[in-house]
Amino acid sequence: ISPTLALCEAPAWDLPAVSSTLEILKSDSLVPKDGAPVTVAFLPIISGLHPARGPASGGLPLTLSGRGFDPEHGAVYTASFEGIGGRVASSPPCLALPGYQQIVCSTP
Repeated sequence: ISPTLALCEAPAWDLPAVSSTLEILKSDSLVPKDGAPVTVAFLPIISGLHPARGPASGGLPLTLSGRGFDPEHGAVYTASFEGIGGRVASSPPCLALPGYQQIVCSTP
């Protein structure tokens, strides 16, 4: 795309979120030229949430569905909610369900 930005198609990744080292080659030369590793983070993908609405008083379990939620590698998930006037509140740590497909957060 530019001298400092490359666009590459990533292969399908259905495993938990992890960081990995990536080697980038340009005309058989390693990029960056100093040989420093490039770290790529495979982040969770959120595809849905339920329920979509809840009371302003909070305390409602909120289920986020997707892929790549990985509590086994030290990941701790919280959900942040922005309200009127830009006020932000965060949930306590969310519970990752077996299979890495869902996490459940409590609305603050």
